[in-house]
Amino acid sequence: MIRILNVDLKNIFCTAHNIQYAVKDQYPLHMNIIIPPDNSEGVLYPLVMYVQGSGWRKQKMVKSMPYLMEFSKKGYVIAIVEYRYSEIAPFPAQIKDMKTAIRFMMEHSKEYNADIDKMVIAGDSSGAHTAVMTEMTKDLQEFSDENLEIGDLPIKAVIDLFGPTDISKMNTPQVPRDNMSADSTAGMFFGGKNILEIPNLVQQANPIIYINKEKTRVPYLIIHGTCDTTVDISQSDMLYEALSNAGKRVEMIKIPGAVHFGDPFWKPEVMEIMDCFIQSTFC
Repeated sequence: MIRILNVDLKNIFCTAHNIQYAVKDQYPLHMNIIIPPDNSEGVLYPLVMYVQGSGWRKQKMVKSMPYLMEFSKKGYVIAIVEYRYSEIAPFPAQIKDMKTAIRFMMEHSKEYNADIDKMVIAGDSSGAHTAVMTEMTKDLQEFSDENLEIGDLPIKAVIDLFGPTDISKMNTPQVPRDNMSADSTAGMFFGGKNILEIPNLVQQANPIIYINKEKTRVPYLIIHGTCDTTVDISQSDMLYEALSNAGKRVEMIKIPGAVHFGDPFWKPEVMEIMDCFIQSTFC
């Protein structure tokens, strides 16, 4: 039996997988790129550079892809960025890698229908920390592998999904996992060192120390679940309060009952908030 089946060919995503954007420490770094299904030649879409969380360890690069493909339908090119994981390169390698990835997209944006002048950076968990620190340190040479004289990073906004802020305060009654020992997730982020023994280094990874009333910051959207037992919601409270007290534009969404990662953060009403936030930063 031969059957003819007409299907909708308009709503098909265009994706580019394993695009190598750099090699560092002999480790190839890649990104996966999602282009909206209604893409047309010559049409450019706002760009979301997204960092997949992993406890700063090796990322599962497709973990959030179903959610991000759904969000892409709103008219966004999304680049999911790989960073060097902590076992091969400790802090601040991940932040440097994100900046290198951004510069790659600055050079190649039109190949992927991306409007680099409408770029937002985002991430979840450790990826959110990377995104936040990327914006906070965008004008600091010690956090970049590229010479800053080649130009600024055109970041328009940051979306932080349940990321840590002050790593020295990650141990709370709600978080059963130890985050202070040398072999903990956080300890490995700093090269396998006990968090309590390296306070100065840990503070360098705290975005709050880069916030002041004089320095301009892009708008921030923070989203966190109230029942997160991996990164306590107090971590997002700290960042929100620091930005708000400094007079910066910041919004925070608390999702009652939500834990760490998963469907609650990608419900239609949450994606609508993200979309409206991003669009408002382009006005």
